[in-house]
Amino acid sequence: MKHSRKYDTSALVEAQYEPGSRGRVLKNKLGIKRRREMDRVEIDALARSMVKLAGMFAQAHRFKAKDICLIHKIWLGDIYEWAARLLADLMAMQANYSPLDYTGISKGKQRKAYFRAVQEGMDKNYRPMIEIFGRVISRTLKEVQQ
Repeated sequence: MKHSRKYDTSALVEAQYEPGSRGRVLKNKLGIKRRREMDRVEIDALARSMVKLAGMFAQAHRFKAKDICLIHKIWLGDIYEWAARLLADLMAMQANYSPLDYTGISKGKQRKAYFRAVQEGMDKNYRPMIEIFGRVISRTLKEVQQ
């Protein structure tokens, strides 16, 4: 994890490394110190969690912060102490805000424009993405104010 000059996050558990890992493996419940072993454990956990998660959400489900927290907990909860907690603040924040309304980019021309904006972003042209998310935020604010 890159250390910021402005903020010191080294005291946070999610910013700490496993002793003996030479700064390559995050502190974990399993005491794993080797990067390759941790990669394998995370991939195995992902495969198991995908089986469990496959039937939990309908295709049209609108994901909220609590869903992301649950997914994160199911996937990494047995590996990292912070896995279930990391997004708890996001859930608390979401309680005060409505989820963003992405319906305007879910179909047709707007969907294609969104994917073009992502491609433009890869070339460091962020203007199309700024415009798209400006519309998403405006649409969300209109819903909240009604």
